Amino acid sequence: MEQRTAALTEEIIERKQTYKRVICLNRVYAILSSINTTIIRVHDRQELFDEACHITAKHCQFRRKFK
Repeated sequence: MEQRTAALTEEIIERKQTYKRVICLNRVYAILSSINTTIIRVHDRQELFDEACHITAKHCQFRRKFK
């Protein structure tokens, strides 16, 4: 019984970590998609950089993670 509980606990932890990773990757995809749209629309280099920074800051909910 204890082994089963431990296995289920570990599986739940893994699923939660996977869910968090999917959320993070979806955020990255949204940022990249928005920047790609901006690349097509904007022709001035500085404006492109400014927009890319704005997009990233707007969507960014990342926490710094150092390993």
